[in-house]
Amino acid sequence: MSKIANYKAILYKMLLVGVIVILSFAALTQRQPRHAYGSSNGRIAYVHADNSSIAQIYSSNADGSDEQQLTHNSFGSVEPSWSPDGSKIVFAADPNNDGNVQIFVMYADGTDQVNLTSDNTFNIEPKWSPDGAKLAFTHADDNSSLSYIYTMDANGSNRTKITNGANGDMSPAWNPNGMQLLYTCPDGTYDQLCLVNADGASPSALTSDAQDHDTGAWSPDGTQIAFTANIHPYDHHLTVMDANGSNMHTLSSVNYDNRNVGWSPDGTKLIYDGFGGGSFQRIYGINTDGSNETAITPDTQDTSMPSWQIFSNDNDGDGIANATESNGPNHGDANGDGITDTYQRQITSLVNPITNNYQVLQSDCTANSGVSTGSLPASYKDTAFSYPEGLTNFTLTCAAHGQTATVTLYYYGLADSNTFVLRKYNTTTHTYQTIPGAIVSSATIGGQTLTKITYQITDGGPLDQDGAANGTIVDPVGIASPAVGAPSTGLGGTPL
Repeated sequence: MSKIANYKAILYKMLLVGVIVILSFAALTQRQPRHAYGSSNGRIAYVHADNSSIAQIYSSNADGSDEQQLTHNSFGSVEPSWSPDGSKIVFAADPNNDGNVQIFVMYADGTDQVNLTSDNTFNIEPKWSPDGAKLAFTHADDNSSLSYIYTMDANGSNRTKITNGANGDMSPAWNPNGMQLLYTCPDGTYDQLCLVNADGASPSALTSDAQDHDTGAWSPDGTQIAFTANIHPYDHHLTVMDANGSNMHTLSSVNYDNRNVGWSPDGTKLIYDGFGGGSFQRIYGINTDGSNETAITPDTQDTSMPSWQIFSNDNDGDGIANATESNGPNHGDANGDGITDTYQRQITSLVNPITNNYQVLQSDCTANSGVSTGSLPASYKDTAFSYPEGLTNFTLTCAAHGQTATVTLYYYGLADSNTFVLRKYNTTTHTYQTIPGAIVSSATIGGQTLTKITYQITDGGPLDQDGAANGTIVDPVGIASPAVGAPSTGLGGTPL
């Protein structure tokens, strides 16, 4: 029997009788799926059996308190994974108790369950894309005993085969930028970790060592990958590496047979299931440096397959909703740095209400806040210049008082012009001035052209609105060109 077929048999038994762990050689050599990263510390969804010994989905607070049963199905329900906005859970279940496992979605309270697949085979390990538009999952090939990675729209339509490994593929996990999928790719001897573009292009191996690698999980910022590896036979331990496969190291752990690893929403902890010397499999949390390993569920019944909920609609706290930043150009990476903007406090992408195009503010300070774009003040206009994108208001929080920050603005849909300059508006004196040394250039990101402008501003300097070296920079600015027929005085700001 192939490893994929064996996994199907194990999952089928779990679904029917609610057994979370099956202590057999086959079980110990097979993966159980881990679940998607979150982005703010909310509830944890997981699996254990109800009073009739059928596997059901439960949720609790991150410390294990306030446990609630979400599903009350007559069939087993496993592998919960939260939607990016925290409002829904996708999961796998066997509605006909015939071994043909399907994918379902429900609201976070367990209501309105919808069956998304209906095959005479199995569909398991569903994961949401970062923008919530698609699901990646493992699908058994109808013509063989192997399985591969597929994607489909969140409503179950437009199913697409993504991988075609010679030995089958399993366990997808989306990169936070939505552009790649991590998955498990058996090489014929060991289970390795591989990458593939979200459209199926450019598959490549991340690992090639002589041990099995259980399902990987991206850190929320996309810079690291956590997984479990069988350092000792039948005994998987938490392992972390950089996203390029380098700097692999095992975290210290008193537990054994760790499985289903995932990141906490803020990226400071790992969550997983394993045995800690008690009678049952439990869910644990551990700091990413290996410290403070803590049991989340009690040693009274097997619990497994944890997934952490997104609690906030603004992951990075920059004041712009996840949905807005995630729907930005280049798959939500509108500044093209390889990391989704919704996970970076110093990168803010938003829709300009004047042009309805995306605009991005990037700084090298600690965080952006109060970012908004609007028209020039009605009572005070810059008579010497026109502002096609209006004024952008923002506040930067910097690590040091008096810091000189580099700020970059990206204007999508705006063609570069050699007449553009960057202008600052002073809300106290109601005057405008051209910012010296600003560099205007053209750029192409994700196939879209834009105008990019970079400048420097010093905390407490003449361009800082609050005028104090206090670690906070306030700077309403706008890209501008000389108004036709108006003298370029460099000042402006005449009351109407």
